Amino acid sequence: MHKDRHTTTIKTFHSFLGYFNRIDKIQQDDKTYLYFYRRTKNYSNFCFLREYELVVNNAVNLFGIDQFLRGEFDWDKEKSLIQSDKREGRFWDFEDFTLKLENNVGSKELSILISMTD
Repeated sequence: MHKDRHTTTIKTFHSFLGYFNRIDKIQQDDKTYLYFYRRTKNYSNFCFLREYELVVNNAVNLFGIDQFLRGEFDWDKEKSLIQSDKREGRFWDFEDFTLKLENNVGSKELSILISMTD
């Protein structure tokens, strides 16, 4: 199946939610997505749990509790889920867009995907 997709990568000077420094604007068919991720010069492929906590807490402070009524990062519940790669992530649904904060399935890295509502 052929998809009409165009991707523009934005390398930011600002770090969003204290973590993300890259944004891919993806135009696919008639939908627009913003994909936030981080690139560093460190080629190790891991994320500190404190970074998850920082990003989740910043997102909750900015967007409020998520669709599943979860607030700030809960060490007791989320630490083992992250380490076992079973974390569901966070999801917010707004009038003009939806936002999902999760580990990307392909890269296994912490990311945000925003889907714009047309």
